[in-house]
Amino acid sequence: MHYKSMLYIYVFEKLQSSLKILFLFVGFSLLFNINLATSQTITQGEGVYDIEGNFYPTFLVANGQEWMAENLKSKNFSNGDSIPYLQQNLSWQNTNSAAFSYYNSDQNLSSTFGNLYNWFTTIDERNVCPADWHVPTDLEWTDFSDYLGGNGVAGGKMKVQDTLFWKAPNLGATNESFFSALPGGCRYDGGNFANIYSYANWWTGSQLDNQFSWFRSTYFDSDNLIKNYATKNTGYSIRCIKNNVSNLLQNTDKILLRISPNPFYDMVTIESSVLNGTIDIYNSAGILIHSFEPSSKTEQINLDFLDKGFYYVHLKSLNVTQKLIKH
Repeated sequence: MHYKSMLYIYVFEKLQSSLKILFLFVGFSLLFNINLATSQTITQGEGVYDIEGNFYPTFLVANGQEWMAENLKSKNFSNGDSIPYLQQNLSWQNTNSAAFSYYNSDQNLSSTFGNLYNWFTTIDERNVCPADWHVPTDLEWTDFSDYLGGNGVAGGKMKVQDTLFWKAPNLGATNESFFSALPGGCRYDGGNFANIYSYANWWTGSQLDNQFSWFRSTYFDSDNLIKNYATKNTGYSIRCIKNNVSNLLQNTDKILLRISPNPFYDMVTIESSVLNGTIDIYNSAGILIHSFEPSSKTEQINLDFLDKGFYYVHLKSLNVTQKLIKH
């Protein structure tokens, strides 16, 4: 056989082999629902410690958010004050202030699933999350869900891939978001426990009205992320999100949103290099209380009309949020 013919055959066989590998890889990706774009834009964070020294791994999202990758297990606020532990059903049912419990009063479950907290804990000004972190608002949860492709698929992308902690079939679980969701169940407002190994539930820091607040959940038999509301005495898990998400955005040297002083008493300076959008201020319940359009890159505003507590400052154009604390 002619040398050139042999060379052509060799090259053709190599090309066939490479194409087979490519097709197998594409098929494997589709079969196991691997989202390459997502995996490349969610990266591991440095982690964070709570006031008790518990360590939580974290992950960074390309939309600027940094999340804990485990449920909160702290028994203390970030200032060191204890969160009341309520074991009796009647006490749990009647409280209108911060409280936590262990599922079925079993502290051993906390190391895996975290604690269950009522909603009042999420808005306590002593901050249940580590310093410089907070309970995500309903809007921040929506931003995260949208980044994962929407509520119809986000739950599966958040769940750990196993049936050891999750009840089978743990439908759609890929954990490609690195959220590592585990089914910690809940404590109902009457005090009873339910749904461990089946449901994962997390509070938002936003209320629907005086009686109900928003939460997110995902189930063993669904890949959806469900938005719903519950009474404020219900006990759910908590995930925390870092305050100054603007510092996490990559490939930019712009100041997206900077607030000083923070905490403040009356006057604050808000600095932004992006002036094509409204800046909104929400209270801890997620209710919009003030909006303005900055006329310059650095704007000083008087917020002495606000009550003491913490707020969220949101730059609409880039979905950047920071926590603001008033003394």
